[in-house]
Amino acid sequence: MCSPGFLDRYGPFTLGDMLRVPLISPHDPWWPFWLRESGVDVPEGPLRPGVRLDSQAHEGHAAMAGQGMAMLTPFFWRNDLAEGRLVRPFDQVSTRGYAYWLVYPETRRGVPKIKRFHEWLIAELARDLPSPV
Repeated sequence: MCSPGFLDRYGPFTLGDMLRVPLISPHDPWWPFWLRESGVDVPEGPLRPGVRLDSQAHEGHAAMAGQGMAMLTPFFWRNDLAEGRLVRPFDQVSTRGYAYWLVYPETRRGVPKIKRFHEWLIAELARDLPSPV
């Protein structure tokens, strides 16, 4: 993701151009994974020098400030995408099968607040899943 201003300045570009544009946290192991899954031939070793930040929150704000392309989780940035502070130049989304788990004791499954939270969480996640074709 990047800011609309960054896209105006550097874009439009192809996936292959991602090896040449400023990247935020280019050391992130997700960059080569995402690029290779997108069909880009990524050389071994570091992608390029760039600003190194320690969290997706900082990376997202740097992207909104026009500092480069950031590797961000669309679900966490959906409001910024909807309000136009960030754009996704490519539809590619990658996952390595990582997941979050809601865990509670079996004996508490029927507790109303746990049940309501579980139902709310499932509904929120369903809003952002791609529609079946």
